[in-house]
Amino acid sequence: EKLNVLKPLLYFSLFRYPLTARELFDYSDAKDPKEIENLLNDLVDKEVVYQIDEFYLFENNPDWVARRRNGNKYALEVRDKALTVSKFIAKFPYVEGVGISGSLSKGYFDENSDIDFFIITKHNRLWVAHT
Repeated sequence: EKLNVLKPLLYFSLFRYPLTARELFDYSDAKDPKEIENLLNDLVDKEVVYQIDEFYLFENNPDWVARRRNGNKYALEVRDKALTVSKFIAKFPYVEGVGISGSLSKGYFDENSDIDFFIITKHNRLWVAHT
């Protein structure tokens, strides 16, 4: 039961990315958001998990929250550029679809980030790119 909260929280902690209760619910197989809230309250009471504002994390580190907020804001600024480029790539011959991957696809971008695309081509075609 507690794994509903701990597994996604542990995964995102690798990226120093705290999650909200709603996000934890979305990543869980819980049927009711109250179930996640109750689990979180219990884990916070036991100091297994910390809460800073609306975010939950394994370290009591406000810098992680500030980093997330800044990264989310920057991602909104970069998203339009990424969509413009993906629409351009989608017009190339043999391209079936273009998606955004990496941190930007999760709503995060910082000064060390780049825009990652995954490109789906027609059968027996290969897209190769070098940077």
